[in-house]
Amino acid sequence: MAVQYFIDQSDSDIYVRHVFWSPESGDLEEYTGRYYSSDLGTEYSFTVENGRLRFHHRKLDSQSLFPVFPDAFRSGGRIIVFTVFTRDEDHHLNGFRVSDSRVWEGRFDRIQ
Repeated sequence: MAVQYFIDQSDSDIYVRHVFWSPESGDLEEYTGRYYSSDLGTEYSFTVENGRLRFHHRKLDSQSLFPVFPDAFRSGGRIIVFTVFTRDEDHHLNGFRVSDSRVWEGRFDRIQ
């Protein structure tokens, strides 16, 4: 289900309702690996620890990610990070987009 909100005749936003997702620990393995952003010049890696997906960066504390809807997670730290994984036409994970207080939909490509 999608709702379209019109600001005026030339501008509108579309909001899509997603079903809450509660993955099993084994489902999270698909997201593990290393990802690089050429725009931001940095790399993140993801692991599964104690049944939670965690992200790691060389300059930041590692954080657990909490599922929101399929392929989407949010962090629970003092800086909220929203991560949406992307897939290719064959439905294989190929990267993610990240948004926080300073970056909006920063693109990261899977490198391993």
